[in-house]
Amino acid sequence: MICLRSTAQFLLASFLIVALTLLIPGSPLRRHLLADADATRDVILRDNELRIQASQAVLDAYKAQLSSPKPKPSSSNPRPLVEYGADVGLTVLTMSRGLHLVKPVTYRTHYLTQSVARLLTLLNDTSLTLTYRLTICNVDERPDEFTEAQELEVLVPTTKRFGAIVGEAGSSRRTKATRWEKLKHDYVYCLQDTLARGVRYAFLVEDDALAHDHLLHVLEHVLRTVVEAPKTPSVTYVKFFHPQRLLGYYSLEVERLSELLALSLTLGAALALGCSCRAPHRGQGDSAGSSDGGGDNRSTERRQLWLSWAWWTALVAVAALAVGRENLLELRRLSIQLYQVTPTPSCCTPAMLFTKQGGQEIIDHLLSVTCTSSQSTDFWIDEFRRQTGARALLVQPNLFTHIGLVSTLRDSEVNPLVVAR
Repeated sequence: MICLRSTAQFLLASFLIVALTLLIPGSPLRRHLLADADATRDVILRDNELRIQASQAVLDAYKAQLSSPKPKPSSSNPRPLVEYGADVGLTVLTMSRGLHLVKPVTYRTHYLTQSVARLLTLLNDTSLTLTYRLTICNVDERPDEFTEAQELEVLVPTTKRFGAIVGEAGSSRRTKATRWEKLKHDYVYCLQDTLARGVRYAFLVEDDALAHDHLLHVLEHVLRTVVEAPKTPSVTYVKFFHPQRLLGYYSLEVERLSELLALSLTLGAALALGCSCRAPHRGQGDSAGSSDGGGDNRSTERRQLWLSWAWWTALVAVAALAVGRENLLELRRLSIQLYQVTPTPSCCTPAMLFTKQGGQEIIDHLLSVTCTSSQSTDFWIDEFRRQTGARALLVQPNLFTHIGLVSTLRDSEVNPLVVAR
């Protein structure tokens, strides 16, 4: 073990750590200094096409199994989904996107295809203890022209907010001001429809949120140990996604500062003690003739230990900041018991689970307010939390990946660097 014995060694070690973090693709420093929007965009387009091909293969196999008159018993057979009264109503919100905004013209979004294929795969796990109802909530104003959603109707029950006549209005003539209101009413409609199916929990997922493999097992663990835990305040909603770039230590969230301090102090103490054990001690013969000399030696050793602890604590903090909290969180994926549940910060609705009572309270609140570009749906949901003191939680690390390059919110292409973060 390399032991820090001077300020120069500490500075050198800090420099080496920061330099080495440039090799970590997701480190904050690398993102800020070496990020290339064009290269990132190319990677996003390539990965999206590969996922589409894999997802289509899953859906084709699923269709074949459903169409088989007497499928042979197999763990790969589709797990039956509850039609009414399930524990969790899992609803995917979707609408068509402006493909004309993206180049090359051969680009296919097919976010809904990817999201549904992943969820069907996860729901096929026979070790799940809860029952689920999967639904597509099509909020496109021209649902009959949204071919991707239509093709999935044979696999997944689909509800449509607009009929053919309503769709004649056309979103192209919708003003920017009313677009925000439409998105709010889309969300309310899908949440209401899910709760009306007699479910205990309504889990709303936007179509460009791709589920992680651990999603449902972590979900059941969180419900069992946190949401339904006895003698705890009732929960209004739980978020399972927060933008990766906002999960770092550079935040106003109090628990993140305490995390950094706890990590630095604990690991710093362990490293300092390790160095102390390895450090050569003064010979006992030097202190045999003088008790005062022995006391001075012990006092010096204590000072060196405290100084070493301070250096190591600072160095661990530098390393943690350089690597990034969002990357350190990935270590928690080793076990579902390690996932962290904290009070939720503001922002974003890609994946939210509502309790029955909490969902109805959110619906009532959203219907009483007006959404604008600066006060969107997620703003008013957060405002409800602040005003009422509702208990809202966030599960970390993220259990969804944001894959959308085309935004339905602004009807434009998103900055690739934002998608990648």
